Amino acid sequence: MCVCVCVCLCPCVHSGKYAYYIGLNVGGGPCPEADNVRSSKRGDFFRLDCEDTMDHITRVFSPSFVTWLKECKPLAKGTIIDLKLQIENVQPVDGGRYTCVLGFTHEGRNYTSARTTTVTVEAPIRRLKPEIIVPLNETRAVKMGSQQELRCEATGMPDEITTVIWQINGTPDEIMNSPDFTVSKVHGNTSVLTIIEVKTKFLNVPFTCLAQNRLGSAISTLVLTEANEGHPSWLVAIICLCVLLVVCALLWQFFKVDLVLLYRSLCPRQHRDTDGKHYDAYVSYPYESQGLSVTFALGLLPEVLENKYGYKLFIRGRDDDPGEDAFEVVVSALQESRRVILVLEGTHTATYTSKNSEEGRMDSHADPVGGVFGGSWDTHEDPVSGVLGGGFEQNMLVHDALLRSGLKVIIIQTGHRKKENLPAFLSLLKHSKRVLYWHTQTHTNSKRRFWKELRYLMPVAGRSSPSSTTQTTHS
Repeated sequence: MCVCVCVCLCPCVHSGKYAYYIGLNVGGGPCPEADNVRSSKRGDFFRLDCEDTMDHITRVFSPSFVTWLKECKPLAKGTIIDLKLQIENVQPVDGGRYTCVLGFTHEGRNYTSARTTTVTVEAPIRRLKPEIIVPLNETRAVKMGSQQELRCEATGMPDEITTVIWQINGTPDEIMNSPDFTVSKVHGNTSVLTIIEVKTKFLNVPFTCLAQNRLGSAISTLVLTEANEGHPSWLVAIICLCVLLVVCALLWQFFKVDLVLLYRSLCPRQHRDTDGKHYDAYVSYPYESQGLSVTFALGLLPEVLENKYGYKLFIRGRDDDPGEDAFEVVVSALQESRRVILVLEGTHTATYTSKNSEEGRMDSHADPVGGVFGGSWDTHEDPVSGVLGGGFEQNMLVHDALLRSGLKVIIIQTGHRKKENLPAFLSLLKHSKRVLYWHTQTHTNSKRRFWKELRYLMPVAGRSSPSSTTQTTHS
């Protein structure tokens, strides 16, 4: 920038020397930096006047030409009239830097002057009629004699005057002239109507909130109703809680088995035993019988529990070696088992007798566990003798279940369902109070329920793969 000093001598009344200082900016580019900012609303008519920004030149010289540039490029939109640039329906894309290039001649030489103005486009302010925020045509339950505050709040423009008033029966006069009400304004768009004391005449009467400005109006009503003075809320809550507990208890009673099995399937690791035992259950059956119990114990039971659900069973006659000592086999298998499954033949009845003869003493000596109960099982006349195998295995199982803590016995009776067919010694079992019944005529749904109940009484499966559960212990 350079400063030029012009000294003039004027032989006028006002004699003396006058100095004028003129600043001159010289730029190397075609468009100088913007030193002025103008704004316009979207959709408006906008005009830029080159004379406004360079009047110091237009007052001295007559422009020879005027050119307008946007971002230092020829204009794509706009109309140039004289020194003015006019743009209709301004849009955000019209914002930017506009440069006015002015040409003039001085002493036979051509000069060019330019000045840049930044134009910003703003969103227009929408003029809307008021909207009521609260109340929204609602009903309020109130107590007689209480004091109530009715709040009316509406939207409004900052530069618009919005009036908010309360009316009753379509007019504000009754509110303004009644000692039962007071009206206060929180701010310009909110009015609070206070009812000093709720009376019967105020019930089921619409209180109307009216909001209006020069663009329109909006109304909303609030109706007061008498509150129900019935049962206290805490009593209702207690009743609901009791009903909920009863419903939950009934659901648990009817769907307990399904819920437990579902929970086990979702969280199996949390329910697996870590006792290190090898078998999920010891299976005892009448291996000398030819009835349904043998078919069930050797065929269907391992097929479902082992192959389908992944349990590992010890079945006498399948998983022991021929010639092994029966007592040691049973004791060892029981120590490695988590449950005992007794499969009984339901079509026969066992008789439990006391023997004082020498033969009885020999049987008691041969069956040391049976001697605990003071007798043995009669195997001469009743076909159920095969169920007990001389009383040895079943009595040992019962004795072991009674003395060992936590060993549960699952009783499965095949054939017809007759509770009186159960041997009397099973009444000593306190760990198992339920008996599962199985027979070939069982309906499909009943069979499905039978396996669910059996799995419910069993520990959680999944300790070994089903393929490994069918392997026997003998080589």
